[in-house]
Amino acid sequence: MTDTTQNTIILSSDQSLNGEAITQQSSDASKSLDRSAPDLSIYSQPLTPEVLGNEIVKLFVGKKRKEFTVHRKLLCDRSKFFAEAFKSGSQKAKEGVMYMPEYDPEPMAGVIDYLYRRYVPTVRTTNSHHLPTGVQFRKLYYLAEKLCLPSMMDKLLEELKHCHIVGNTFITTRSVSDVYNNTCENSKLRLYYAAFVGIFILKKKYKEKSIQEAEKFAEMAFSCPQALRDVILFQAKFGAKATRSSVRHNDPTTIEGIEMCYFHTHKPDEACPCRE
Repeated sequence: MTDTTQNTIILSSDQSLNGEAITQQSSDASKSLDRSAPDLSIYSQPLTPEVLGNEIVKLFVGKKRKEFTVHRKLLCDRSKFFAEAFKSGSQKAKEGVMYMPEYDPEPMAGVIDYLYRRYVPTVRTTNSHHLPTGVQFRKLYYLAEKLCLPSMMDKLLEELKHCHIVGNTFITTRSVSDVYNNTCENSKLRLYYAAFVGIFILKKKYKEKSIQEAEKFAEMAFSCPQALRDVILFQAKFGAKATRSSVRHNDPTTIEGIEMCYFHTHKPDEACPCRE
């Protein structure tokens, strides 16, 4: 097994995916899968031989074919994407091999780490060295979405929020475009970014001091019209509340009536993976 269970994974600081993590074929395949959240109890199970299974499969990821050796049963039980790929009778199941040249091996390492020990990177630590960046969280989220890992997506969005607050970082038009280019139509990550931008534009102090920055977001009408549509819809729903002084760091979860679960994939009656 690839040694992803012993060390914290520090991802690279690439500027964006530039669409390299997506191909039309795998994107279409993942869209057809049921993305409902699996029973979270499967992650609380100790990694016994019964949980791991005795079959090993190999994933060759990226153009250089980075090899990941993992337990097939664990992989398929915890990801509907891989369950479909390695279903009984398929060529991949017979060979125990899957080639994924369109994916990035670095976030894939983070996914494997999550599948085995449910770990995601965090900025909430006293160690200020090698803290993950917003780009790294987004890359992990993109991959988790494609591989149908809703609980990982929810945990990553929680950490991304703290990344923006702790690092005092600002969502840019470039990062918004990156999100919309690498996520599905109803992605909760899109909703979170649209909400953040919507609050930024509505805040009076920013209207006075950062008109040029606001104008950049207005240009999304041409570069990313779906993002601008989502921003307008969010403002229409929460506009009055979004301008209150209680809204901090442009954080949409500080708006009255909104909790972090508003941006999660799980249903209202399902357990939140961030509150266990």
